[in-house]
Amino acid sequence: MNTRISMLILIAFIGITVSHNTAVAAGPGTQNSIGLAFSSLSGAGISLQHQLAEEYYGRITGLYYENRSERTNDKDPNDTAFNHTVFWDMGGEIQRNLYSDTNSGTGVYLLTGGSYWHSKRKRPFEPEKSRTRNHYAWGAGIGFRILLRENVSLNADLTYQYTDWLGYRQKYVGPGAGIGGQIIF
Repeated sequence: MNTRISMLILIAFIGITVSHNTAVAAGPGTQNSIGLAFSSLSGAGISLQHQLAEEYYGRITGLYYENRSERTNDKDPNDTAFNHTVFWDMGGEIQRNLYSDTNSGTGVYLLTGGSYWHSKRKRPFEPEKSRTRNHYAWGAGIGFRILLRENVSLNADLTYQYTDWLGYRQKYVGPGAGIGGQIIF
């Protein structure tokens, strides 16, 4: 069966949903969080989460990094140029709460999401090391959350995902993972 069709069936089967109920664990009126996350499925960087409905949350994650450094040509010390590196990614996920214990602040949730990653490296004196890579990922999984304090939580996700490195004819279907920490407000 086609990999993409398999993933669509998997996502449809688990309901294209997911969420944790940290809001219930942290107290009434708590609907948002901000933090840091790394997920092979939904991206890495600053993470913003918002309650979409009673048991549903949406999370977006993104990162931008750029570095320019002046280099001198080994063959000609008077020849200088800049190495340039750019990396960014953006992603998101939807979560649906499965279980939440308001006494301990723990929770279990389903998630589905995806991301797009871009990296570009330019090396004027070493053109063989210059490259541009793009890839996207999407899939679904299960997540676990624990409340450390009244407004601080940690999460870990286990996912099943499809990843395609565009232009490199490399594809991956299999397990992935994610971790994160949030401040709830």
